[in-house]
Amino acid sequence: MQGNQESDQESNDDTYNMFTLRGPSCDPIIIINGIPVDMKLDTGASVSILSEETYQTITGQSDAEPLQESTLRLTTYTGECIPVLGRASVAVRYGEGGT
Repeated sequence: MQGNQESDQESNDDTYNMFTLRGPSCDPIIIINGIPVDMKLDTGASVSILSEETYQTITGQSDAEPLQESTLRLTTYTGECIPVLGRASVAVRYGEGGT
């Protein structure tokens, strides 16, 4: 698996599996570009994703850069593809003030 990841990274065509764990939530408030966002915090995730609606809310209320093209491929735990509209670098703060 590690060999595949390295060759994928070289081609900028990464694939990540995405899945959801069920259970009680203890998520802190997440602030993206100064906007509070209701989302799960997974410190072990390879990437973080937002819905198009959430991204539009954030960009409508801040000076966010437009989405950039992405070759990233995301899949669910069962192998289904998750469409990717683009990528963005954002300022994220969680809890009582960390960035």
